[in-house]
Amino acid sequence: MTVIKYMLFCLLGFSLIVSYFLACTPLIIPLIFLLVSTITFLVYARDKYAAIHDEWRIAENTLHSFSLLCGWPGAIIAQHILRHKNRKTSFQITF
Repeated sequence: MTVIKYMLFCLLGFSLIVSYFLACTPLIIPLIFLLVSTITFLVYARDKYAAIHDEWRIAENTLHSFSLLCGWPGAIIAQHILRHKNRKTSFQITF
């Protein structure tokens, strides 16, 4: 399943770059993906920190909302690098 996620992530990035250079996509679209993905990564990192230190956690619906709002590339990277929410089956099915 994760191989498919990474392939989709690479395909999206490649298609946005090619589309921009072919003058089909305004520069703002890749920038929005980059900004929201960065914010999503930081939200996942904060939730991972809270999980480790037994603090208040971020709701799963919030994590899914960030992923839905163009932040799914950042969520995939966070799940891989931080090893956060990548084993919880119910979360992965919804994701």
